[in-house]
Parts: sequence; structure tokens; C-alpha cells
Amino acid sequence: MEQTDKESIQAASEEVSREFKTLINAPDLDSLKHLQHLISLKAKISATYPDAFPDDATIEALDQRPDLEIPQ
Repeated sequence: MEQTDKESIQAASEEVSREFKTLINAPDLDSLKHLQHLISLKAKISATYPDAFPDDATIEALDQRPDLEIPQ
């Protein structure tokens, strides 16, 4: 019974995948795949280097340079 459940889930997943691919055009699908790739790369980099992508508060604390566009 468990094998038939897995097969039916797999078949339904493949059907949804086919329908999704027909509902969007190829360039959108390519850009979505590229975005997913970039997200996975960012996750790998973040796992290797925890300080690679600091948040805004950390950036402000690290960057103490004067703002040259403010008139004196």
C-alpha cells in the first residue's frame, strides 16, 4: 500500500510539474531556475562564511566613514 501511495504522489507531482511548465513561458522558467540557483549559492556561501552577508545594523556598525554628501 505504501508503494502505491508513493507512486500516486509521484504521478500527481509529475502532472503538476507538466501543467506548471505549460502555464508559464520558457524565459520565466529559466529566470526562476536561475534565481533558485543563486539562492542555493547564497545559502552555501552563508554556511561556509557566516559573516558574508551582514544585516543592515551590522553594516552601519562596521561602516563608520563620514557621509561626504552632507553639506558642512
